[in-house]
Amino acid sequence: MSAPNDSLELRDIATALRHGLLWIAGGALAGLLLAAAVLLYAPPRYKADATVLLRTNSDGAAARLAVSSSEGGISLGNLADVLTGESGFKTELEILTSREVIGAVVDSLGLQARVLSPAATPPTALFASIRLPAEVDRKQIYHFERVGDRYEVEGPGASGYATPGRPYPIAGGTVTLRDEPLPESFRVEVVGLEPAIRQVSRKLKASQAGGEVAELVFRANDPFTSAAVPNGIIAQYLKRRRTTDRGVNQHRYEFLTEHTDSVAGALATAERDLRLYQERSGVLDPTLAGETELRQAMGLRGALEEREVESRALEQILVGGRLSSRDLAAYPTLLRNGAINHILARLLEMETRRTELLDRRTERDPDVVVLDQSIRQLENELVTLSRAYYEGLTRQQAQLRGELQRYQASLASLPEHAQSVFRLQREVKRLSETLVALQTQLVQTRLLAIAEGGDVRQIDVAVPPQQQSFPRPMVILIAGMLGGIFFGAAGAVGSSYLRQRIRYPWEAERATGVPAALFNPNAPLLLGGMDAGRSVLLLPLGRGVRAGTVGARLASTATLQGKGVVFADLEQRAAVHSPPADSAEVGAPGSLPAAPVDSTALQPVQSADGGGYMLYRFHANGSGVESFRRTLTELENRFSLVVVALPGLEQPYTVAALSPQRPVILVARAGEVTRAELQDALQALGRMGVTTAGVVLEDGGRSGATRN
Repeated sequence: MSAPNDSLELRDIATALRHGLLWIAGGALAGLLLAAAVLLYAPPRYKADATVLLRTNSDGAAARLAVSSSEGGISLGNLADVLTGESGFKTELEILTSREVIGAVVDSLGLQARVLSPAATPPTALFASIRLPAEVDRKQIYHFERVGDRYEVEGPGASGYATPGRPYPIAGGTVTLRDEPLPESFRVEVVGLEPAIRQVSRKLKASQAGGEVAELVFRANDPFTSAAVPNGIIAQYLKRRRTTDRGVNQHRYEFLTEHTDSVAGALATAERDLRLYQERSGVLDPTLAGETELRQAMGLRGALEEREVESRALEQILVGGRLSSRDLAAYPTLLRNGAINHILARLLEMETRRTELLDRRTERDPDVVVLDQSIRQLENELVTLSRAYYEGLTRQQAQLRGELQRYQASLASLPEHAQSVFRLQREVKRLSETLVALQTQLVQTRLLAIAEGGDVRQIDVAVPPQQQSFPRPMVILIAGMLGGIFFGAAGAVGSSYLRQRIRYPWEAERATGVPAALFNPNAPLLLGGMDAGRSVLLLPLGRGVRAGTVGARLASTATLQGKGVVFADLEQRAAVHSPPADSAEVGAPGSLPAAPVDSTALQPVQSADGGGYMLYRFHANGSGVESFRRTLTELENRFSLVVVALPGLEQPYTVAALSPQRPVILVARAGEVTRAELQDALQALGRMGVTTAGVVLEDGGRSGATRN
């Protein structure tokens, strides 16, 4: 028997996880709910980064080396920093993130205010300026609600209305709303300058990206601020850095840079104005548009004249009210119509037939009369079709006149469009040529200024991110679910480890250090450690636990293994008062030899379940404990295995049966027996030198106890 194992093995953990699916599912659900709460209530975070080159000149490094030597020597570490420029880079990095630089950025971007709602809105979108005293350390929240063309302000010490474009007193300072369309309502949180600087410093991360390149990473509640802060810090640093160690070319370069930026901005504005005017007027090239519209107007005029000529000619034909083939021949346009051409052919055919009949007959002849009626009917159809064609011509004329008037109006306004387009194009061309010239001078000046001091410039400009860095829906949901599964699994293992009542065999094995099995009345009971002696004692633990059923199944299993087995059931000592009449039969097919009936405490009876073993039960007329011990010894001498179901540890017969040569199997009810009870029984048996072969757990009626 091994000592109880308080550590968790992989098999124990796997079993605990298999039986703790509710814990795991609950943990996953709790994790998803927590992730959903984070997605719903956590403020969004946006991250942007920018890089700047902090290259110092070699003259400065040599000067620092000379100063260090003159002061009494230089260490190897300082020498390495000076030679590699590491010391200068660290110095420039500290200046880059200094309070003075950050303070200027906070003031320029209005970061003393944080917009709570609408979300992802930068302060500069609402306020033209924010001037708050530095000593305002406590956060104060103000609510702005539109009332007409003003905003009603609610917050600490605020009362009245703020008008866009005018300063409004707030938190000991003033704020000025932008004089442009603003939200109907918004909430802001304001602090003093010093707390705002500390907040920006905490959210700003400055590190060495590689070599002499520094990287600035900033996280904010809106994408504009996340990119504007690192760009602004670098701009402020470059502005202050370039005030030292620079010459004429550097001054010229800065002037050209500012002027180039202004010209580039003006060019962008002029190009935008030209594009908007072209989109609004629909005129891209006035010359080409004029030629095209003129050709189209002339074509419309020609088509209109053709329709008018046709209309007048057809009108003259229709005035007579009667059409003949000669009339239609004079108007060839109608002959191109298939329906009219077909009617005309029939009309000509009938007129020919009528002429032939008149040579032989009179006009009153019935055949001539029929032909006259058919001819009149066809002529009526011709009149109807001709009038429909005439009406179609009239509608076409109206449409052509409308299109012609539209083109005439467009041609009339073309000179004004041409003047505006040419003026805008001329401005764009002028600014483009100016920008090209300035850029050329800028490159030349930059090449001349490179040798004037250190090379400090921005490499990558921070761009407002399109997506928030936190919270990311998929990442948060997956992390929440995995975290919930982890804690659920930990809860399942921990609850199984800390639970006092034994429910599963692996828990009994960990508590006692001996093999354990779950009793199944329909399956063989396989348990090791029964070959240590001629007898196996089954000892029940707990109220209402009966070892007889387990003993019967254990005896049946041993019989299947080819052993001669006898089962002594001491728990049934009140069930049988005398042995059956046929209990002394010997040599029955398929049964084991029976012991002779005597007056001992154990008497043989038939096997109740036909398991092939001899069943002995307690007999009330026996001669006591001594007779029981003697009979048990005789059975051990006669049979390969004797299985004894004992009544309890405190009973005299149990004490009489216990022996170091007889291993004991503890029988307990799953879900009711505790670790302490198992360990106490194990220790009690150990003090008597009795070996515990294993533990068998009976199903206590709980569905969970039936699982392995």
